[in-house]
Amino acid sequence: MYHILSIQRGNQIEKIENVETLRTLQVLDLSLNRITSLSGLQNLHLLGSINLERDLISEIKEATHIHDLWLLRELNLQRNPVQEQLDYRLAVIFLLQHLTVLDQEKVTAEEKVSALNKYDPPLEVVAAREHMSHMVYQLMQPQVINDSTLPSLDSPYPMLLLTGPQACGKRESLTTSSPTESAIPPGVPTLGKRTGATIILSRRKTFRT
Repeated sequence: MYHILSIQRGNQIEKIENVETLRTLQVLDLSLNRITSLSGLQNLHLLGSINLERDLISEIKEATHIHDLWLLRELNLQRNPVQEQLDYRLAVIFLLQHLTVLDQEKVTAEEKVSALNKYDPPLEVVAAREHMSHMVYQLMQPQVINDSTLPSLDSPYPMLLLTGPQACGKRESLTTSSPTESAIPPGVPTLGKRTGATIILSRRKTFRT
């Protein structure tokens, strides 16, 4: 038999009580009251729909009281203070993963995945987030050229130098027009005598003069 309990709206009820014996209750409407907690509903295992619109539920953790109601498919907490909580919808969907409708809006598969990734992410998601954070951190660090990375006569180390107008994004070869004129930045050791030929610096080729 289909059992529905609808408490008269505006009854100023502040607490859910004396419903433990209604074990076959499937639809409960306690809207437009002053209820602040979902405690008292945890043993009504046949509940499929709960309407608490315009009550005074203010904490997301109240959803834990109905976490084990596996037949619960619809929950309405519209116009309750709890809706102002950060990530309220995702948090409730995570706590009540069997819901199909929350606040009269269908719960999508994307929302369920987002809720799981936010509050109980799989290891691969955690690893991806940490890798992304590490890469962003590295990109934000100032670029430093150490002495050990510069070429020298004793141990030549091929390098790639990017030249050209600032921020143009072009790659140009490094050229010299005379032995006395050099486009090599100050402080970079040179290799041998320059004869005016194009100097190509790469990691696959040695210096050509």
